[in-house]
Parts: sequence; C-alpha cells; structure tokens
Amino acid sequence: MRIQDAIPYVTGMTQGASSSSADNIQIMQADGSYKVYYMSNGKVGKKSYDTAGKWVSNDDKTVATSDTIKSGTAFWYLSQNYATPYSITVAGKVLATTSDTMDIAQTYMLVACPYPIAVALNDNVVVSEGVTTGASSSSADNLQIMQDDGSYKVYYMSNGKVGKKSYDTVGKWVCNDDKTVATMDTFPVGKGAWFVSKSGNAKLKFVNPEAAE
Repeated sequence: MRIQDAIPYVTGMTQGASSSSADNIQIMQADGSYKVYYMSNGKVGKKSYDTAGKWVSNDDKTVATSDTIKSGTAFWYLSQNYATPYSITVAGKVLATTSDTMDIAQTYMLVACPYPIAVALNDNVVVSEGVTTGASSSSADNLQIMQDDGSYKVYYMSNGKVGKKSYDTVGKWVCNDDKTVATMDTFPVGKGAWFVSKSGNAKLKFVNPEAAE
C-alpha cells in the first residue's frame, strides 16, 4: 500500500518543515540504512506546497510521497509530541499467502509479522536458511520483541543446552525467562522486533497458521 494510505494523518500528529520538527517514519532498508518520511506542514524554506498533512520523503520534500510499504514491514515511528498520547491508525490489506519470507542481509534487522493475527514463534516463525543455534542469545540467532514499556523480550534459537544439561529444545525458540522449554509465546499483532542473525545472511519465514489449517 501507499504510505499515505497505510498510515494516514490523525489528530495528534505533529506537522513540520523537516524530519527534525515533525513526526516521522523511518523504514529500514536491506542494507541497514533508513529511508525517512515526515509529516509535512506544506512548507519548505519560504515556499509552500500542497503537502500539508501528508508524508514527504527527505529525498523530495516538495511532493507527497507515492512510495509504498510492503506487508510485514517494521518501522520506527518518531513522535514529536509523545507526552500527549494519541492513537495512530494503520490500514492494510490481508496477505493471503501461506508464508512470507524476508531476506536478512544484516546482523540486526527490523522485522514484523505480515499477517493480522498473532503467530506462534515455534512452528510459525522459521529461520529457513542461515540458522545459528546456541546456548544463549549471545551465541544464537535471536528475536527481540519490543514491549509496551519500551523494553524487549528476548527469544533465541536453542541448541538444546543450558549449562551442562540437555533439553528437548534443539532448533526451537526459547525465552530468556525460561531456557529449558520451547516457548509457547506468539509474535504479537502490530509489533515489530529486531531479528539478530549471527550469520548476517539468513532468511526469516513467517507461516500463516490460518492458511496452513
């Protein structure tokens, strides 16, 4: 969908003449860089443009961007007025495929589930290529899912070892809160996460549980 349609302007957003003064969206690219869009007030220097209440790109601030955002794309939303809470409406279309695979070309990549339902981490979030298992999140591929308070809950791809003991968790996601069992947690709807790839060259696949039934 077009960014304009996916994340439309709502009351509470801050418009401005640059990304430093306006709310902005920062979308991570495959090379780890970010493309930045901000909520324009229609001004660029001393000139006015027909962009008030629209997202514009730092690459061209004089036109409302026609760029699109892919299903399952995670992004940073930077609010200039976060002290006064407001709700952002995020629109979308339902992805009907049985699975969706993301190419991971960096150690740290922002990821999100492309389906509008919570999916089980085990069985439905799969490192299909380039997987690294380990005895801790420091040595294994891991998912760091941001919580409402800004903290992260961390899961890693287990090799079945915790200290000198072995568990039935080989190739499964386990949580730092309990490393001895495969987690039953889900990837929440509307949440983003860091996927930390130890190989820096992997594929992360989200499986649609409804399509698999």
